[in-house]
Amino acid sequence: MSQPQPPAPGLLTISLLYREPERLESIRSRLTSEFGPVAAELAPFRFDFTDYYAAELGTPLWRAILSFEAPLAREQLAAVKLRTNRLEEAWSEAGRRSVNLDPGLITRENFLLATGKNSPHRVYLAEGVYADLTLIYQQGAFQILPWTYADYRVAPVREWLQLERQRLLTLLAGSGA
Repeated sequence: MSQPQPPAPGLLTISLLYREPERLESIRSRLTSEFGPVAAELAPFRFDFTDYYAAELGTPLWRAILSFEAPLAREQLAAVKLRTNRLEEAWSEAGRRSVNLDPGLITRENFLLATGKNSPHRVYLAEGVYADLTLIYQQGAFQILPWTYADYRVAPVREWLQLERQRLLTLLAGSGA
């Protein structure tokens, strides 16, 4: 019989999709005040994988990803998603978002994104929030899945996530987890 045990925490990431590069610093500052110090940032890159967000956010779009210092208990991911939704609403202009915030969690085993949309590969967390299994960690690297978003398929993103996973493993080893 398996005995239920709490999982090791993960590293909180927040992916930012935005149009106005001059706003990045103020967004980062607010996220730091909400979620603690940023430990690492994937440099902004052009988001041209889809035009899904163009009508709402405009163009051209940029993607940056922040990783926070402190490990996060996995059960807190849903609450983080609700907080980032409130920030998106606060930064909205004329009913349109000016930034899209996608919180995620790097764990030993995988990389998850929090979403309010259900799908067969998503697991319900709480309060209308699902965990999207975006990448799995196997054979020494993050592996793409059939539903992995295009911007998480590219090597620079997966390599950066792998570096952050290594930071997580170091933190967990230091805490005895």
